[in-house]
Amino acid sequence: MKRVTIVNALDFFGYHLCEEAMNRGIEVTAVDNKDLNEEQEIMRDLFARNSLFTLKSEADERDDNPVIVNAYQREAGGNGIRVTSADKDGDIRLPALYGPFQPETMVYSSLIRTALEGKDAEFSRLTLAAEKEAVDLLYAGDAASDVFEKMENAEDGPILLSSPGSETWKTGLTTVLDTFEHLKGAGKLLNVTAAERTVGEGVTVVTVEGLTPAEGVKRQIEWMERLFNEKEGL
Repeated sequence: MKRVTIVNALDFFGYHLCEEAMNRGIEVTAVDNKDLNEEQEIMRDLFARNSLFTLKSEADERDDNPVIVNAYQREAGGNGIRVTSADKDGDIRLPALYGPFQPETMVYSSLIRTALEGKDAEFSRLTLAAEKEAVDLLYAGDAASDVFEKMENAEDGPILLSSPGSETWKTGLTTVLDTFEHLKGAGKLLNVTAAERTVGEGVTVVTVEGLTPAEGVKRQIEWMERLFNEKEGL
């Protein structure tokens, strides 16, 4: 594959898809909103100097590139390989993801941000989020890599990507708590009972190898610390 078009390219998983594609030497036509929020502008600026990256506000109907429709966070139309969350229809379905640019509504991101800002965590809200995320958790970069592997090997869907271990979420959370000592009170989240995972009829579960939870969470922490320090002028 020499070129790819990614719809919803400038959001959490879109960022990882773009990064993975360019790391493979694939030219990326990124399609996203004309009006970008602050986080999307950061993503755009990170990619802007890469000659493999082109940003457009609308897909070109004459474009004959392979297309990834990234509907993990936001709805998106168009023909192509449709990537969604685990509970939605799609060619490739994803569990909860973590890594750089993880949404602040998710547990790791919320706790890390809370620690950096010196605030207290909102445990009632985080408990509800934890029940969903603890079902299964996968590093976003590893998920993006597997998406391209499936495309290049022309593997048929639908498939559900999965982490290789059952303790991924707890191991990652422990890494967050060990890094920020004053978050120890959040340790009760380790006792959250995960919601039951359901796999739709005809969906194949595929195990994705990659970073250990500790390695992935450390990358996320380092990334969030970097952005926080830059914003604060530290």
